[in-house]
Amino acid sequence: MELVFQRTLNIQRYRIIAEVARTQKRDELQAVLLLAQEQRHVSAKMVADELLGNRPETVGKRLIQICVTHNLLKVEQQSNYVLTETGQTALKEEKIFIPERGTWEIWVTDDPLWASALIQIKPFNETQARNEIKNQKELKERCEDMQNIPKWLVEKLQGQIITPLADDRNAEYRFDELAEKGELVVTPDANITATLSIGDTSDLLFTGKVVKKECRYQEQHPMTFQSAWHQILQQQNWLTRWRTQQQVLDVSYQDLSEQERASFHKDYPISKPYLTDLDRFDDTTINNVPIAPATQQDANHWAHWLLERDTNRYVLKGDFETMQNKVTEFFPDYEITFPEQRHFAQQLRPRAYWYLQAPLDWQI
Repeated sequence: MELVFQRTLNIQRYRIIAEVARTQKRDELQAVLLLAQEQRHVSAKMVADELLGNRPETVGKRLIQICVTHNLLKVEQQSNYVLTETGQTALKEEKIFIPERGTWEIWVTDDPLWASALIQIKPFNETQARNEIKNQKELKERCEDMQNIPKWLVEKLQGQIITPLADDRNAEYRFDELAEKGELVVTPDANITATLSIGDTSDLLFTGKVVKKECRYQEQHPMTFQSAWHQILQQQNWLTRWRTQQQVLDVSYQDLSEQERASFHKDYPISKPYLTDLDRFDDTTINNVPIAPATQQDANHWAHWLLERDTNRYVLKGDFETMQNKVTEFFPDYEITFPEQRHFAQQLRPRAYWYLQAPLDWQI
């Protein structure tokens, strides 16, 4: 049995002014950091001589200054520099965050399934946007649309290192500074569905589009089957019907279709299921729930139905008992009794009467 929950993310699109650092591959800076690590310090002359093939010291100084600007190196003496904690991390992880202050477009969600909130981020070309505004009135209206960025969003982004959900390059972004106000874009131009599948393992899959670009991302989720199923049992008022040891749900014989009686499984539509810390999901169906008779009477009706279903050929001497034994194996928690073959034959008139009665008449 697998539990499948699904819903569409509520996505908002903002234009914000922020200083955002994003990871870049800067081999020349990595080389400077590595030299600083090996020699325990670095200078402009060392960089020029050992990394740049005896080029002018001013070139090495320029690389040193870039590292200082990005907080990768700090001055130890007048001309010597050592790694900062940020520089050590950049060297270890082989990635450097380069800050950029400007206007950004961000797609975000407050859905707990995507805890980091950020769906996508792109630099926003403010100059081009202004060219599209035909007069000062439109510019004024646009400025009036600026609103406070929600508190929850600031808390999710400020100072955090995040890989956006829809970023296929797996780049990381660090939000160093956010303006208090931003412009909410009415049409987010994004549609993403989250599907949480819980069985032996739990998989969370996001699919959809952001600005007409396909998005697909999958990860493991910590929700366990035991926890999710217990919550469903509570919400459906099934706790007293669920047998934990046998892993079956007690049901009434009268509520079952022939297919369900034969398979000992039933599909259950569920309205707006809720999981702790994950909120509500769309209506779903839980397929193949194992079932068992709720009462002795249900078991008797069910067993007799199975025996009748299996009576589809002439039942020779001794075969009737074998058929009964096979049926009773499906009901280990109940004492099942059957009528004698001749009496059961009467119950099966006219469909299967002769399958049971003829062998008795012929004594075979």
